[in-house]
Amino acid sequence: MKLLWTGGFEQFNSIYGFSIGQLETEWLNFIKTIPIPKDFDINKLKEGCG
Repeated sequence: MKLLWTGGFEQFNSIYGFSIGQLETEWLNFIKTIPIPKDFDINKLKEGCG
């Protein structure tokens, strides 16, 4: 993490061995495997944090 902080995101691939795009793709694929809770209230989410 320190290398990313000091080297910047331009160095992401050389630090971690994969691109930010690949990280994003794998993360989105992982998120799709998590079921949405039955009591999830999308309207509450749309209200925001305020």
